[in-house]
Amino acid sequence: MFCFCVFYRARFPVLNSIMEATSIENTKAEHRRSTLLGYSLTMEYRNNRDGCLGQALEERNSMKKNSFDELIELVKTLRGEHGCPWDRKQTLESLKKYVIEEAYEVVEAISQKSFDNLKEELGDLLFQIVFLSHIAHEEKQFTIIEVIEAMIAKMKYRHPHVFKGEKVATAEEALGKWNEMKMKEKKRLFESIPKSLPALIKAFRISEKAAAVGFDWQKNKDVLEKLDEERRELQEAIDVNDQKKIEEEIGDMLFVLVNISRKFHLDPEEALNHMNKKFIQRFTYMEDQAEKENLKISECAITKLEQYWSDAKDHFSKILK
Repeated sequence: MFCFCVFYRARFPVLNSIMEATSIENTKAEHRRSTLLGYSLTMEYRNNRDGCLGQALEERNSMKKNSFDELIELVKTLRGEHGCPWDRKQTLESLKKYVIEEAYEVVEAISQKSFDNLKEELGDLLFQIVFLSHIAHEEKQFTIIEVIEAMIAKMKYRHPHVFKGEKVATAEEALGKWNEMKMKEKKRLFESIPKSLPALIKAFRISEKAAAVGFDWQKNKDVLEKLDEERRELQEAIDVNDQKKIEEEIGDMLFVLVNISRKFHLDPEEALNHMNKKFIQRFTYMEDQAEKENLKISECAITKLEQYWSDAKDHFSKILK
């Protein structure tokens, strides 16, 4: 093609002039197109510059450490060379009691229906989790990220009806599926129940798991009859003053009461807490009544205490009405 153009341009000067003029015009047109494109891009940039700049600033700010990263850094600082002597001294063993305390404070905040307290107590519990994970990391065991990843994997595994297309129709079926998946992880049904759980909560979890595999009273009246049976056996142990047997029968009765709570879809821990609260409320009323009569509650005769107790019951029953 190059040779063809050179030949004709040499033989026909007019054609040569036309081709040169066309080339110049093409060059100018290309320049105009480039100029217009550049102008267009420039204007687009200028029109969006403020928005782009704002977005860039937002992205830069988002690159700053988020709150969770800041919490991890906080714990690292507290445990560091120039950190807090008390925090540096702590171990996994020494922190056990604080984990339990914070967990109970979360429960108390829920019971009080106080979202302000709940927010604070959840933060305290989260701090303990990150603190424990950091100590484990110092001992080259695992990191908080591994804790989170393991939890996510476990939740997905134990919810095949959510993440793997399996179907369940009710909450009870979902719980059964959960226990089924746990059984695949554990060799024994009760292996996953922490040994350090409070006895009442542990009894509820034991009975719940046994019922999930079909080991349960078929009717509510059956478990009530079992309570009567255990009460008779307790009386027999008391009659012969067998302390060991009395302890055993009290344990049996408590376990049956836990099962009654479960059968009626109630939390025995909550039931007992309500009773504790009710007793304290009534007894405080008794103390107030004794003070009004210039008496010390500890010096009152049993007949007087029973009168105060009866008055307290009447007083609060009227308030409830």
